[in-house]
Amino acid sequence: CKQCGSVVHSLESYNSHLKMHNNEKTYECNLCPMKFYTAGNLGLHKRIHAKNPNYKAKKDWTSHYTVAEDPEKGKIYTCNTCQNSFNSGINGIINHVKLHFK
Repeated sequence: CKQCGSVVHSLESYNSHLKMHNNEKTYECNLCPMKFYTAGNLGLHKRIHAKNPNYKAKKDWTSHYTVAEDPEKGKIYTCNTCQNSFNSGINGIINHVKLHFK
């Protein structure tokens, strides 16, 4: 990917990846307000509804950051908006991502 350097192994994966950069969530859940970049992610999400019919989605921050594993530092969280990276844990990246939406 020219925008972030990610490597994908098919044109289909690349097109799905570009949706993230363009914030194109074209797959909508018909049971709650959640939207997804891929049909696969929507399918995974719908399993939550199947297991818990009373499930109500909260704001999903996971589409706004990526996680990588570093052998020395542990999990590295990278903001998809500004590319800043953190190893301070999940709460650190979520608090950071929320700043982009204030």
